[in-house]
Amino acid sequence: MIYTSYYSKKDGIDKERNRYCSISVGTPRWKLPYELAHCRALKPYGVFGVYQDGPEYEKAYRAKLDKIGVEEIRKQIKEAQGDKENIVLLCYEKNKKECHRYIFAQWWEEKTGEKVEEI
Repeated sequence: MIYTSYYSKKDGIDKERNRYCSISVGTPRWKLPYELAHCRALKPYGVFGVYQDGPEYEKAYRAKLDKIGVEEIRKQIKEAQGDKENIVLLCYEKNKKECHRYIFAQWWEEKTGEKVEEI
């Protein structure tokens, strides 16, 4: 299953079942309690820092996702997930509604019917 969360969340970490995956442009400089995988397709390159938060940002990020496509994104997620049961896509924002991971979760459910929950 695909989940989303944020780097500084301390509770609920399950390294046995979950692979933690960066989808941010940068990664934390502080030590994380898990090793990070990366999913380049979901990082907001070309969007972050170019568009202000809001409708323009969301439109640009969704266009980026559409261009890459569900199959390529699924492939990259599976590669990052490896042999773990779940993957947790991570970014910095505590409030998911202020983050591109929320846009991705909505987009993914619209395209695939698969719900992406925040943990």
